[in-house]
Amino acid sequence: MGLPKPLGRYTVSFGDFDLRRIDDKPLSEVPSCPPFRMFYPTSVKPPAACSRRCSRAWLPEFAYTWGLCSTVVRPTTCFRRVVLGFLAGIVHVLAWSCGSINARVGAPLLPPTKEHEEEAFLPVVIFSHGLWACKTAYSAFCCDLASHGYVVVAVEHLDGSAQMATYVDHRGKKKYVSHAHISEPIEKVPFDERAKQLKQRALEIQKVVDVLESLQEGLLTQGSNTITGSTKLDVTCLLHRLDLNHLVIAGHSFGGATAVVAAGLDNRFKCCVGMDVWWEPTEKVSFEKTAGRMPMLFVNTEKFDWKALREARLVFLNGREAAGSEEKPLVTDVYTIKGTVHQNQSDFPLVFKATAKKMGFNGDLDPELAKNVNNRLCLEFLQKHLLPPGTVIPHPVEVVLEDKQYLVKVPPSGPVNL
Repeated sequence: MGLPKPLGRYTVSFGDFDLRRIDDKPLSEVPSCPPFRMFYPTSVKPPAACSRRCSRAWLPEFAYTWGLCSTVVRPTTCFRRVVLGFLAGIVHVLAWSCGSINARVGAPLLPPTKEHEEEAFLPVVIFSHGLWACKTAYSAFCCDLASHGYVVVAVEHLDGSAQMATYVDHRGKKKYVSHAHISEPIEKVPFDERAKQLKQRALEIQKVVDVLESLQEGLLTQGSNTITGSTKLDVTCLLHRLDLNHLVIAGHSFGGATAVVAAGLDNRFKCCVGMDVWWEPTEKVSFEKTAGRMPMLFVNTEKFDWKALREARLVFLNGREAAGSEEKPLVTDVYTIKGTVHQNQSDFPLVFKATAKKMGFNGDLDPELAKNVNNRLCLEFLQKHLLPPGTVIPHPVEVVLEDKQYLVKVPPSGPVNL
């Protein structure tokens, strides 16, 4: 039991990193590099079903389960907190039994082959999670990309948007950041609050890139990582192995908005992938900044759709169109996957299949098929627009023609069936 086997040819491994902090400045005032989980290809054999199951758990610890369940039972009273604790206990056991990540823990990074030593550098994808999610909530997506040869950095934002986030402070003490608006429905939180979070998220993404550059150059030692235990990332294996000239920013929902904003703020990114982007918190001035020149892919689910969202998205797409030219228009691909809902782009329907269906967190399309269609589309886009022709690693995605029957290509003027 667990998440599906990754789509690509390589076994996947992962490790956690949290940069040692040197001061106690508030996270919202001086954003620092947030913790992240790095997924990467390895030459080691795939894990056995029972191998290091605790380390491969989809929910890292009980606090994350409590945060996830608080979306269903808001802890506004003592009684509700008791109910929440009981529910979280049940869900945590279920997640442990059927939610392991299909990857090794702490295995060596895939070594370059003698025939293709020039392929020693692996392109990097930084992934930003959505509201009420965390660094492990999109493990299937991260594993699918890593199994093709990408290094995928799943960020855990410290802005209060996660279901739960953890970091180690300057004294070496573990700290928890719960959801900032845990007692309020999503629609009741003012957009100016979301704009503040979005700004912090984009700055955190830039800090992650800074850290990756330092890891690539060997400027950070193993002692810079405060993570202990089996999931600790071995930073020495990253020396001169990260291809930061082919850097991708991706995200889902609020993370998709983060990806769009970060893409406009930082020219180190060469491609952007937004899944079900939550456009409304992004200010118009940010739209104008993010009408950059990099290729962009937007993958939408069928049910995550309403008038204000469409209008906000159209402002951005019009900005992209105006920023290009007739001779060289900007690459902006927009697709909708039929029979899907917002949560289909996360792991939730894969881990809790029956529950997800009853709660409306899974569409008509089989959750694993929905995952495969989504991720193959992203891989094909990166293969076409990010990587130089003839690239050996990442390994080319196996295009499945049947995927097209589930995809609707959406130009700015309206939907057109493929």
